[in-house]
Amino acid sequence: MMEEKNFIWQKILWSVVFIFASVLLAYVNYRRSNSIISFGVFPYYIWPYVTVPSIVLILLRLTKRGISRSSFIFLFAGTANAFIGSTGVYSVSMSDTQLGIPIHAMFYLNLLLAVFIFFGAFRNK
Repeated sequence: MMEEKNFIWQKILWSVVFIFASVLLAYVNYRRSNSIISFGVFPYYIWPYVTVPSIVLILLRLTKRGISRSSFIFLFAGTANAFIGSTGVYSVSMSDTQLGIPIHAMFYLNLLLAVFIFFGAFRNK
């Protein structure tokens, strides 16, 4: 039981490393471009690519069809949701323009999905 939790933390650490490398690569690509699009819109573009698979993974986990609570893809989805949610909430709150409630809600949904995934991964049976 204790060894399984250590592996869960190891998988979360590897997912953080993978997300950091992906964000660094995206930052380098956005920094070199001369377009009006800056790195601040990165959470808006990646949001559907993180949210939709996470909902599918949660539904598969709830029906107990092939996704275990300690699988890397499940923990990666939780880490990615936490990253997108926190980055999005920060960028929305620091924005110069007043953005609508749906923009706030989509990033709070990511934070809620991350909490749900991590609660499912770390709860005792």
